[in-house]
Amino acid sequence: MLAAILLCLAGLSGVLAESATPQTDADAAEPVPAARELNETIEGAGDLTLSTITVSDLLQMADLASVAHQQQIHVRKSAGLSLFVPGLGQYTNGETGKGFAFFAADLAIRGTAAAVGYFLLPASVRIANLNYLQTPIVDIETRWKNLTVAEFLPSAAVAASAGILSAIVRHIAARDARDLAMQAIADGTVVFEPIPLMSTPAVGR
Repeated sequence: MLAAILLCLAGLSGVLAESATPQTDADAAEPVPAARELNETIEGAGDLTLSTITVSDLLQMADLASVAHQQQIHVRKSAGLSLFVPGLGQYTNGETGKGFAFFAADLAIRGTAAAVGYFLLPASVRIANLNYLQTPIVDIETRWKNLTVAEFLPSAAVAASAGILSAIVRHIAARDARDLAMQAIADGTVVFEPIPLMSTPAVGR
């Protein structure tokens, strides 16, 4: 009995500690459904003591802790995927069209920035005027070192602007992917089963 209590309490404390420490803005908005249910269950068991609590009560809370842990992983993974590659988190949650839209938006920003930035480079270092495959490395370095800061500024400004816009798209995509993951869990599209001791990887179906 004592061993079961210790194991269950360890599992519960791990999930509650994780829930109390937001990882990113994207997953700090609200707790996952199983975490809310777990908190309600714990609050309802506030009057129980070691002499009245049963193994069934502890196992129920341990199961909720296991499911909450897996749900948190799914939500954070979805947000993280779209933060890394805009649209990827949407794709993994079944929103292919929305995922493609985010990916295309980020790709358009980067592609446009690359094209505009290239044509704003000084003519002496453009591919049309410098064969990077056949020209000696020393000559290439000399051309680049001879450029002034002012000659770099237009291209640098374009690159910086593209970086900011891309970061905005990634942030929006991550938050959207998080919301999609939460919705998928809430409506039962993604379901997790309790994992004893939460010692194996989370698997959704």
